Amino acid sequence: MSHLRQTRPEQFVSTVGGGLEIEGRPFRFLGVNRYDLLSTSAFSCGRAYDDAELEQLCMEISASGLEVVRTWAFATYTDGGRDFSTLDRLLAAARHHGLRLVLTLENEWRDCTTADPSTPDGRKGVRWFTEGWRATFSTYVEQIATRYRDEPQIAAFQLMNEAECPDAAALHGFAAAASSLLKAAAPRHLVSLGTIGSGQAGTAGPDFRRLHELTTIDLVEVHDYGHEREALPRAVTEGLDVARALGKPFFVGEAGIAAPSPAFAFSYEERARLLGDKIEAALARGCSGYLVWSFYDLSPGEPQGWDFGPRDPLASSFARLVRR
Repeated sequence: MSHLRQTRPEQFVSTVGGGLEIEGRPFRFLGVNRYDLLSTSAFSCGRAYDDAELEQLCMEISASGLEVVRTWAFATYTDGGRDFSTLDRLLAAARHHGLRLVLTLENEWRDCTTADPSTPDGRKGVRWFTEGWRATFSTYVEQIATRYRDEPQIAAFQLMNEAECPDAAALHGFAAAASSLLKAAAPRHLVSLGTIGSGQAGTAGPDFRRLHELTTIDLVEVHDYGHEREALPRAVTEGLDVARALGKPFFVGEAGIAAPSPAFAFSYEERARLLGDKIEAALARGCSGYLVWSFYDLSPGEPQGWDFGPRDPLASSFARLVRR
């Protein structure tokens, strides 16, 4: 089992001088999001992948020259921490194809997780960040971090997908306590809070910096949507500036451009060019990693919307960027 493997500290992704390294070599990564890789017939939020499909997906991601996959590892996908077999299976496939994982442990939104009963839309509210998370999520953080503390295929644990809160102090308190729990259980793994970085509640301006000043938060993250023709939108440049000031690595955790049906303004080819420009510009400014939303889910037909597949011009762009 992955959690029983013998590993060396240098096999883990680590921070150095505001960047990342593995085994003493600089590590700057390109990768993708595929949120539902832990789906099964027992709990399917997204596609339920069988073993062969999961192997195919990891093979095609790796063949595109990509190195990192961000996926959701919420407690709902593991039966509340009682069944990690799907994550064990994913880690084995990732290891086989040379991929590292960013595991996101909870969602700000109600999608694929347990809704917060204290809010009308089920998303995480102030009460969850001040006290609700301690009831079950704190236990889950310790469980998953302890189980996989010796697993270097995990590039980083991410506490939340797109965390925000109207009470900035509550969000900061949660980030400090939860990241400390995770670091205590898995001290060799990097920790990301998980932020959009575009001025959301509790994460705007100086609050964004205060969150990432925490010594138990290793990475600064933003997302990039809605600025299709801007190579370096404001969220990215401001995130880079905060990361540089703090001496921490910066990565774009999600970036996407929808294509190509009449409902969307961009062809596959134009999307590939625009996202290629974004990636090149970010890397030139010191970005440590860039994850595009989203690799396709093996459904029949050509991917549409924010998904892209191995025959998409975007996959060729990745191969070109990796070679540079």
